[in-house]
Amino acid sequence: MRTKFSIEMGEFNWRATIANTRKDTIKFLNLSHCQTDSLGIILAAYPHITGLSLSSTLFNPDDLIGIHLDSLRRLDLSGNSLREIPAFVYQLKQLESLDLRSNFIDRLSGKLRKLKQLDVVDLSYNRLDSLGLTAGWNWRISKVYLNQNNLAEVPKQINRLRRIEELVMMNNELTSLPSRTGRIRTLRALKLENNCIQTDGQNLRPLRRLQLLNLDNNDINYLTPNLLSLKELNNLQFNNNAILAIPDWIDGFEKLEAFSMYKNRISQLPASFYNLRKLKVIDIYHNELEVIDPAINNFSELEILYTSYNKLYSVPAEIAELTHLKALYLHHNRLSYLPEEFGKLNNLEIFHVNNNYLSAFPSFVLTLKELRELKVSNNDIRDFPREVTKLDALELFFFNNELIKDFTGKEADTVEFLKNYMTANDILIDYKAMAN
Repeated sequence: MRTKFSIEMGEFNWRATIANTRKDTIKFLNLSHCQTDSLGIILAAYPHITGLSLSSTLFNPDDLIGIHLDSLRRLDLSGNSLREIPAFVYQLKQLESLDLRSNFIDRLSGKLRKLKQLDVVDLSYNRLDSLGLTAGWNWRISKVYLNQNNLAEVPKQINRLRRIEELVMMNNELTSLPSRTGRIRTLRALKLENNCIQTDGQNLRPLRRLQLLNLDNNDINYLTPNLLSLKELNNLQFNNNAILAIPDWIDGFEKLEAFSMYKNRISQLPASFYNLRKLKVIDIYHNELEVIDPAINNFSELEILYTSYNKLYSVPAEIAELTHLKALYLHHNRLSYLPEEFGKLNNLEIFHVNNNYLSAFPSFVLTLKELRELKVSNNDIRDFPREVTKLDALELFFFNNELIKDFTGKEADTVEFLKNYMTANDILIDYKAMAN
């Protein structure tokens, strides 16, 4: 069982701590935010640790020269204003994970290759550009995080990582998908959110094993058949782009389980979309859909359906055939009627239908025994049946113009509650108290 040794800044008596702890039982040393001139002495007392956090300590790298941490596997040096990787790091022969986030590093040293066991490297929030990343890569590395740097392209050295499985480059200056993917055959997750990508996907063809592709918040306005080369893809995310239509060939993604097109400009779903029978999550929030086809019952494994902030004026009764559905989001549409068949959704836990045009409380709700969260605010509903109190699983019930109370019977901080749980005009009812 791993023991965690944690020291908080301002409460540090290191001499007493060292004297009163068994050195061989300490495996993880957490010195985050602890600023001391005696760091070398402290670390020398625990030579067998496997994990060390020096996050935001602003330590002097010269103080750690000569320190022997031969068993160290995980090292966190984030938030230390480092301009280069400290020399002592290159002596950590067993190091597997290196966290260098939030520093001022603009170039890597070739010495990083000495770390033969290095598997995970996080260089997010630094000052790296493509030139600064031309050295120092160990071919064994499987996960690379380069968020928020100055990268306009994927560094060519990434191409040499023969075991890389995850590449994350959010918040950079990329304008196209990676062109240097010739040997990146092992990549399983590619996350390129918040860039300026407009490309058509031609460069993704070699990524035969890719399972997750995230291109949220770019400048993409269409999907291209080149993406179909990604035969193993099971999670496709194109949120917050400018996509106008889902192509007819979309059913070529035979293994797709999660489809996310939040906040685009999609006005209809092609018939082929309903052939994606393995989907478990569909997110089409904030689009321009007016109808959903009854063929939605093809999604026999669907668990979560996000269709809020569209222009839906009706939803098909066939949704009731989705026996695995746990969450149904229909809020902020134009719905004036809901099918009574929805009462067959025996596994439904979350149901949001607020901000529509319903004139009566949906009575089928009373049969949803697993329902934990219900929102019906901002409709034309004037009252609700008191039988709602018999839903034992219900935890949150949002309605209009009722007193706010904590539903466990404790006093509630109204301001904080509103901040955390409520949208405009949504009120939490103490429904349990009403039964008394």
